[in-house]
Amino acid sequence: MLLWCVALGAILRTAAGPTAGRVAAAVVATVALMVTHLLSVLVLAVMVPVALGLRVAVRGRTAWRPCGLAALGLAGGIGVALAGWWLLPVIAHRDLRGPVATWAVPPFGSRLAELARGELLFERWTVVAIVLGALVVAGRSARSGGHGMDLVLLPIAYLLLAHVVHWAFGPTDLTVQLPNRGLGYAGILATFPLALLLGDLSRRLRGPTGLAVATAAAVGIVLLPVGLLARPARQLPEPIPAMRQAAGELARVVPDGARFAMARDFPAEIVVLGIREPARWMAWASGRDALNVFNPEASPAAGASFTADGPAEGEEADRWVERLARLGVTHVVVHEPNLRADLVDAPNARLVWVREPLTIFRVEVPEGTPPSSLLDVRDPAAIATLERLGPEHLRIELSLPAPATTSVAISWSPKWRARIDGDPVRLRPTSDGLLGVDLPGGEHHLELRYGPDRWDRAGVGLSAVTVGALGGVWAWRRSRRRATSRRGKEV
Repeated sequence: MLLWCVALGAILRTAAGPTAGRVAAAVVATVALMVTHLLSVLVLAVMVPVALGLRVAVRGRTAWRPCGLAALGLAGGIGVALAGWWLLPVIAHRDLRGPVATWAVPPFGSRLAELARGELLFERWTVVAIVLGALVVAGRSARSGGHGMDLVLLPIAYLLLAHVVHWAFGPTDLTVQLPNRGLGYAGILATFPLALLLGDLSRRLRGPTGLAVATAAAVGIVLLPVGLLARPARQLPEPIPAMRQAAGELARVVPDGARFAMARDFPAEIVVLGIREPARWMAWASGRDALNVFNPEASPAAGASFTADGPAEGEEADRWVERLARLGVTHVVVHEPNLRADLVDAPNARLVWVREPLTIFRVEVPEGTPPSSLLDVRDPAAIATLERLGPEHLRIELSLPAPATTSVAISWSPKWRARIDGDPVRLRPTSDGLLGVDLPGGEHHLELRYGPDRWDRAGVGLSAVTVGALGGVWAWRRSRRRATSRRGKEV
């Protein structure tokens, strides 16, 4: 959030009057956003023209200069080049992203009503203070020729534009993000008129007194309603004892390199188990990998992560267990009574541990290699053993009676390289986004390594050249200033 505000302010100031410091601030803040939270850059890309348009409408020609827009173009080019080591692979490998994880966009009126009632972003009394601050600034602006009105209008103008774009183009990867992910930034901007008033109060009172009064007012407006009306942020409570006991059991029974899955029953699981995101907590407490993930956007094999949450609608429990085995799952944790009853009757799931309300089942695949190998070879005579040599380096020892076309339960990426007995082999994506590979019969070892590809190297090269060019320009300008200073002293 801080980087985003710095980037927005530096861009607007650069447009009004470019200086080396403003351009540098815009470049540094935007590059930092690119490599840490790309969605924030998308929101910024929409917010900037809205803010510039309002500033021009309110302040006239002083809001921008042709040289300022040229400087912004130069800053944008430098920023993209500096972030090339990250941005170029992201653009080149768009096929590696998973589905967009977000929520439905409500109608614009419903969104405003939620904000006004204090159901989103702020408590109700904070909303009242923000609205009063905006009205005061709007009144002052009307008397003083418009200064400050753009701050009042900016958040509502952005939200209106984001909802119009969503309505006009329908739900796409971008249009659902702008009104939802951009909502927090619009909320922060909505506090700016109030901050402007507090800043004026501090300047009028001057000195430590003014600063103390303005700070106390800000704390009272924002934090006091939160303290009175809502529970403060704190460490999550310890879940029910059975969760800790199940984590200890998983640490004991899940083999190295294997995974467990925890069936979900959201939101009832929060009340039953006493914690949000129980699968993530269980992975942390047990020290074992979980198939469940929080962010399917980051993986083209997003279907695998959703598989861990439970059977698909109408799917039999034994079929679900088969899919889990293909994904390297050796044990399943269940707390929902109906699913537990179905797994008790499933031929490929064996109950091994119970502490109400949790049950752990072992995945049993009578035909094929153990799931802990991460390899999907369905041959009773096949043997596969996984050895982890590092976070991005795996080796699987194989003994296959015949050649096989199989998959490794790892999300596909062109950055994975495979060798069989030291000779390179081709990897391909499977239909569900895993690593597909053809294996010869006999005893072999399959080695997998993850490393940079040509797009990573090109991006690093672009960033390095840009850094070198900027360093050269800085050294040249410094040498010119020194030479000018020497000539001035000689004269």
